[in-house]
Amino acid sequence: MNRIIFFGLSILTAGLFSCKKETAGATDPFTLLTKDVWIITANTYQKDSDASTTDYFTGMPDCSKDDEYQFLTDGKYYQTNGATPCPGEAAILVTGSWQLSANEKSIFLTTGGTTEQYEIVELTQNKLVTRLRMDRGSLTSTYTH
Repeated sequence: MNRIIFFGLSILTAGLFSCKKETAGATDPFTLLTKDVWIITANTYQKDSDASTTDYFTGMPDCSKDDEYQFLTDGKYYQTNGATPCPGEAAILVTGSWQLSANEKSIFLTTGGTTEQYEIVELTQNKLVTRLRMDRGSLTSTYTH
């Protein structure tokens, strides 16, 4: 569960530091990921042996639901507090690096010396859905601008 919260927070931080540029109509994954900050809107876990899902988003503290995730064009990644920081947290929650897979269907996110692969389930101008496969299940997270 820590990995789930960590990724969610990481993606949100990345959005805070991205450079804003004209990307209207852009459809390539790199441009879509780096054009603006992302904020998590859904987070569910599904066990491999079970068709039902567990909603982790509703259990997140409100102060974490507005964290910002940002993918910078230079390969840096940040997760920062949103408008409502959790008490005692630093402004920048997570830093790391990111890169797209060669086929642009996955994001490799490296934080704290650990690299994890997030499958891109959906990526549009305003929506990012990722899936992290783990030993006994998968975490699916949805982000919007």
